[in-house]
Amino acid sequence: MMTAISSGDFGRVAKLKTERNLTDNEKHVLLKKHFIPAASYKFPCHSINGQKRSFQHSWLSKYNGLVYSESQDGGYCKFCVLCGKCECSVNEFGVLVVGPFINFKKASEKLSKHFIHQTQKEKRFHQCAVTEATTFISVMECEALRIDNRINAERAQRGKENRFNIRSIVETVRRQGIAFRGHRDDCPDVQDDPNGNHGNFLALLNFRIQAGDRVLEEHLKNSASNALYTSKTVQNELIVICGDIIRNKILAKVRQAKYFSIIADEATDVATDVANDEQLSICICYGEEGLSVKLQGRYVDVVRAHNDVEVVKSAIKEAQSKVDRLHAKINRKAIAVAESVGVTESCPRISPVQLHCANPPADNISDCYKRILTIPMLDHLITELDMRFDKETSSIIVECIQLMPSEIVNSNTTISEPDFSNLLKLYGDDLPFSRGLDSEMDMWKQMSWTLQRRF
Repeated sequence: MMTAISSGDFGRVAKLKTERNLTDNEKHVLLKKHFIPAASYKFPCHSINGQKRSFQHSWLSKYNGLVYSESQDGGYCKFCVLCGKCECSVNEFGVLVVGPFINFKKASEKLSKHFIHQTQKEKRFHQCAVTEATTFISVMECEALRIDNRINAERAQRGKENRFNIRSIVETVRRQGIAFRGHRDDCPDVQDDPNGNHGNFLALLNFRIQAGDRVLEEHLKNSASNALYTSKTVQNELIVICGDIIRNKILAKVRQAKYFSIIADEATDVATDVANDEQLSICICYGEEGLSVKLQGRYVDVVRAHNDVEVVKSAIKEAQSKVDRLHAKINRKAIAVAESVGVTESCPRISPVQLHCANPPADNISDCYKRILTIPMLDHLITELDMRFDKETSSIIVECIQLMPSEIVNSNTTISEPDFSNLLKLYGDDLPFSRGLDSEMDMWKQMSWTLQRRF
């Protein structure tokens, strides 16, 4: 379910403001990305004094700041809702601010009174809200400094230094995707208690300092205890901010894509014994603009790739013919690694009654692992490569290349159905009319020649 913020519905936003204060990010999103009905949107009709009335698209363009609430089927002034400073009731001038404008019969009179011909009190309220909203947007979009930062340049410089100081902390948060928390993670300096488990986050910060991050070292040594930006609260806030940035970038690409699909699935969260909350995961598949052009680049040569696979298969078969020498080399390295961690080489337990476990005859430990690991691994690799890249696949690849536009245009012969026999056999059921493939290719060829002669 969409929230009041994500839906951009000011009817729900006005109600939300009575429950809590909105954050700066929420206000900025609502001012810039509120709900705007499409030109084809049909507003609900209401019977007023025997006449049908409804909200009109023209009002949105005529009155700057007027927005439509789908949940309330009425209008709001977005500037006054978000940036209005005084308390007002619906009976005063709270229509468009606290409650929706729904008196469509007197739309011209009521809307003009609020947006154009206000009384002195209404004008002061509305104009102050517009001015503050304009300034607020400029500040949020870095077009202007905060007023208090203008007055206090030192504070602005300190803010710049703080942003520079926490760069290493942000880099630590956004990498790897591993858990942070340890037994205690609120120690200001890991070096004060080197034997304690302070969690991965503080351990990684300490590692950065040991690796030569002098900026981070000076920050943790000289900053006040309430400005270290290493607490679990700050960690969570940084994770949420990074997640918002990544999600917004993905959504921006999805909006630019011509086609996309959504896959949703739910699962029960069993991380806690009591909650058993249902978690919804959403996967979005989309195509980036120009992706097909990239795939047709000269560096993506499927024929060369298929030839490289043959080279790999030959190398594996040669290793298979010299499996004794290969296994001896692998076994020596495995024994060295095992000894470094205190593990002694041993043979798996052998029982003559086991029917479903690896139980091969072997003269020694090395020969046992050669039979149950090295030889089966080489056989498996060769089998998988043969299945995925057989000779039939090679011929289909060549046929697919002939379907590329550049090959169709440069071909000097007429394309016939036998040229694509294997391709049609494999993909014929997926085509709407497979018998017409040769005719369609000839048509594309003629069209391409015609365009070349014209231009």
